[in-house]
Amino acid sequence: PTVACYIRATDYDRNTSARMRSLMMHSSSGRYMRTKLCTRLAPVIALVVISSSTLHAQAASGAAVAPDTARRNLAVINPFGAIFSFFSGEYEHALSRSASVGLAGTYYAPSDFKYVTSEVKLRYYPSEHAPEGFSVALSAGMTHVSGDLLCFDVCDTGTTNRPTAGFELDYNWLLGPSRRFVVGTGFGAKRLFGSKTSGSADGLPTVRLVLGVAF
Repeated sequence: PTVACYIRATDYDRNTSARMRSLMMHSSSGRYMRTKLCTRLAPVIALVVISSSTLHAQAASGAAVAPDTARRNLAVINPFGAIFSFFSGEYEHALSRSASVGLAGTYYAPSDFKYVTSEVKLRYYPSEHAPEGFSVALSAGMTHVSGDLLCFDVCDTGTTNRPTAGFELDYNWLLGPSRRFVVGTGFGAKRLFGSKTSGSADGLPTVRLVLGVAF
C-alpha cells in the first residue's frame, strides 16, 4: 500500500506539473500573441492619430485663410467709364459674414454739363461670404446736376441738388490664388427727391461694372 500510494502521489505530481506547464505555455502564448497583435496595430493606431491631427490642422488653417475672413475690404473703380471722362469708384467694408457698408461716388463733367453723386450703400449677402458673391444693396445719398439740363431748340440751364434713395442687385468675384483681384457687376435704379428743375428726372437707372483689389 505504501508503494501504491507513492506511485499515485508521483503520478499526481506529474499530472499537476504537466498541467502547470501547459497553463504556463498557454499563458506565454497568449501574452506573445497579444504582444504581437499590439506590435502590428501600433503603426495603424499611430497613423490614425497623425492623420486626425493633420486633418484638424488643415481644417484650422483653411478656416484661418477663408475668403470671407481674410478679405474684408474692397476698393474698386470703373475703368471703362474713365475713357469717356466718367469717373466712379467704391469702397466697401464687410461688417459681418452677411453684411457690408460702402461709400460710392461718381463724377462726370463734359464741357456743358456736370453730374456728381455721393452715396452710402448697405449690402446684404445671402451666401454669408461678404464681400464676395451676390448681394442686395440699398443706397442713400445726394445727386448734383448743373449745366444744360435739357436742350432742344433752346437749352435750359440750371442747377439741382437732390437727395436720392436706390436699390441694386450686385455680384462680386474675388479672383486669383489669394483672391485679391475683384470683378464686380450689377444694376439697379434710384429715385431723386425734392424740387427739380426743367429737364431733370425723378428716377435714374444705374449700372455697375468695376475692377479693383480686395484686402
